[in-house]
Amino acid sequence: MPLLEDILSYEELNFPNYINNRRAVFLTGEKDGKAVEIDLSISDVIKAGVLGGINMLFLSETSGGKTQLMRDICNNYFEGTVEDNGKCLWITSRLDTDTNEIFTELDREKLKRVSNEKNMKALVFVADELNRTHPARQNDFFDTANGEKEISGFPMKLGENGYCLFMAAVNLDRINGDYSGTFSMDKALLSRMHIAIDFDYFEPTDYDQIEINKSNNPRIKSGDKKDISTKILTSFEQINDIASKPNLYIDAVLNLLSLGLTNCAYSDKKRKTKSWPMNCGECNKVDEKSRLCSFVKKPEPRSISTARQLTYSLNKLVEIKYGDVNMDPFDVVFEAFRFTAYHGNMNMKELNNSYEGMDQAMMDGFIDTLKTNFLGIKKYLINAIDRTIKGEIPKTLKWIEYKMENKNHFTSYSDTTAKMLKSRGVKYDVVEPFDAFEKATGIRMDWFSNHLNSIRGQPCTT
Repeated sequence: MPLLEDILSYEELNFPNYINNRRAVFLTGEKDGKAVEIDLSISDVIKAGVLGGINMLFLSETSGGKTQLMRDICNNYFEGTVEDNGKCLWITSRLDTDTNEIFTELDREKLKRVSNEKNMKALVFVADELNRTHPARQNDFFDTANGEKEISGFPMKLGENGYCLFMAAVNLDRINGDYSGTFSMDKALLSRMHIAIDFDYFEPTDYDQIEINKSNNPRIKSGDKKDISTKILTSFEQINDIASKPNLYIDAVLNLLSLGLTNCAYSDKKRKTKSWPMNCGECNKVDEKSRLCSFVKKPEPRSISTARQLTYSLNKLVEIKYGDVNMDPFDVVFEAFRFTAYHGNMNMKELNNSYEGMDQAMMDGFIDTLKTNFLGIKKYLINAIDRTIKGEIPKTLKWIEYKMENKNHFTSYSDTTAKMLKSRGVKYDVVEPFDAFEKATGIRMDWFSNHLNSIRGQPCTT
């Protein structure tokens, strides 16, 4: 258990200069036996990202506040830059930025370049205006995003105690449909930026802007330097500890997002192929209004890992801000997945035609519709997992719903139960919620039996 002085307060996480209270996450839970609804701002999501050591890419047109935000994190959390004895390595990207020169130094005695230990051990690595660096040089940041740097052929870890936070900012030119400044971003590097925050979408509220407009200083503000890195590392260790352990309910949603989105209702093979999403417009096998299979393809494993880490990081942020709240785990996973919008797994035709190229708007539409449809299978999914944990192996994923003594009931289907209810004159319905969910959304659910098998330690079927 951490010492009292190591416990992080929400006030310590406040940004001294950057202002953005736009709502980004909506959660439900229970506190002191009462249902609660919790709103988290986009600034809260970023704070959760810092706690979880989650790489973050900040996007907007110029003057979106990206540099001020990163400066606040650098100065207020990590005592400023390495050159000023802080724990943040700040890189202002230029055409010829070379990370080898940043992470190595010349050993005049050995007449060769060796690792720059001071820079290597920074906790935070910032690349401001990353897309001003030539694409060939952007590749140098792959290692940084992965938390390591190859020196003399040997990969060496960045950061300390497993914590290595990479933040980058890029300017977008939405009018011309490209990244302004100079160069486009490599898709592989984009996927290594675990979450992307689009400040043209999550723009400050009117009240925020009124406060921002009170300043007569147009420059980036520094403010006093603080070091709360020890407390952040304590939170990071706590997040990693719980995130590394299986959670059968959270894992079920992650599997739904991963395995479920492989499905293509139009294809005879029931799998998205390289031709996806060319035929989505012709598909009549799924309800057009909730045809979620046409929005997003199967995310990369990195996206699923990001959603898992951000899930527990958001939980930690809620604990710091609101105290002991029993969160709905499904809600948190869905909300965390929102921020993987720039990982290149969306239907680009739909994105441009229906969402004006706003990746986050399309992802929000996908998640909101998915959450609504998920409500139809939620209680059955929980019931099946609970029963499996108790050793009551479900023989079928069908349920019987009936009303008795003015109360609604449901139970796993069996011929015996059906005959018993019929003999008593009780009307009942047989429901197959997962089949109905798949028909409505195009997201397959046949993986769920294997999820239950994994709980029992049984071999999975293909």
